[in-house]
Amino acid sequence: MGLMVVHGAQAGGFSPISIYGVIVNGVVARADLPSSQISLFLASLVFNTLVAVVVFVVFGGLPLLKRRASEEAGEAHAQEQSSARDATEGSDEPVDRLTIPRALTLAGIVVLAVTVVVFDLDVGFMARCWWPSL
Repeated sequence: MGLMVVHGAQAGGFSPISIYGVIVNGVVARADLPSSQISLFLASLVFNTLVAVVVFVVFGGLPLLKRRASEEAGEAHAQEQSSARDATEGSDEPVDRLTIPRALTLAGIVVLAVTVVVFDLDVGFMARCWWPSL
């Protein structure tokens, strides 16, 4: 689990909108080295994703997936029978929906990503614009 967390974090670490990515891209730019922010990010993403797949397979992930699939098939059958009973009685389970706060959060993330990647604005600058108390 730890290896997956580390490789997942590293896969996104070179993103142009992450702090680590901003630092690395700034150092590369100051050193006048040729680079592409997107190429660096995608190379890190692909490499760490491949390493995560290898880690998953080496530590027995494939048999776990097969076992989980068979368990889910049994649970799905049990849920079908249960939901047939619940349809007549009603169900009290909450349903996740897109609420206004969730929509605003998603919109903020999209705005941040677009302003940093497309308009080449600094992530720290954008954070200070939205949250001046920082």
